[in-house]
Amino acid sequence: MVTDQKIKKEYGSSDSDTYYISSEGIFATKYQDRQTLYLDTGCVRSVVSNLTLLSNVTKVNKNIKPFGSSMEVTDKGTLNMFGYHISPMLYAPKGPINLISVSQLVDNGIKPHCKNDTFLIKHGSYVVAAFTRDGNLYSNQNQSQVNLSHLTEEKDWHTLMGHPNDRYLERLLTQLEINEHFTSSKNCKICSRSKIQKKPHKSILPQTRKHSFKIYSDTLEILPMTRRGHRYIVVLIDDYTRFNQIYLMQSKDQ
Repeated sequence: MVTDQKIKKEYGSSDSDTYYISSEGIFATKYQDRQTLYLDTGCVRSVVSNLTLLSNVTKVNKNIKPFGSSMEVTDKGTLNMFGYHISPMLYAPKGPINLISVSQLVDNGIKPHCKNDTFLIKHGSYVVAAFTRDGNLYSNQNQSQVNLSHLTEEKDWHTLMGHPNDRYLERLLTQLEINEHFTSSKNCKICSRSKIQKKPHKSILPQTRKHSFKIYSDTLEILPMTRRGHRYIVVLIDDYTRFNQIYLMQSKDQ
């Protein structure tokens, strides 16, 4: 668990090295990006200023003013941060930044790793996010891509991932610990339509009335090559009998 004592031990414990926000006015002019997330090891509540980052939003009836400031919290919801769902996440319309509490991340099963002025968010052995030091906070504003969107209940992983192979998609969902069903390639209309032109025989009935009158041929490259140096194969298919023959070639000019 990342603690304030560990941070102060690494970066000093002077009065200027504080990790607690007591006034939103200090950061109002410096931080203007509403998509960037900032980690804070001192605060106990996470507060965002961008409502579009949250899902399952509900109104807050209590008068909550975080950090003893004049900010007023109006809503709360769930934040999808790199595949992790953090809740409850408070929303302050007049807040200057999207502040994430490290202690709340730990409570939600996320353990940030501090390494060389950088907080790493890991999923198993994979690093899914890196927060670099920015003053007294840690931000992810220098990352080229951040997944902060919330998927609808009608999501289909097969469509969202661009119609991949079923085996690879199942392996990916297993690594991400996502136990959800997805449309298989054989039941996908788009996948079936794209493979129509790849079928050598669109009709099961022959177009000829005798063998060797019409022959389909195709040349394929095989990897790795065979022990005898063959890199290509020629496939011949008879239209009438469906008899096929395969020949190995070391080069296409054979």
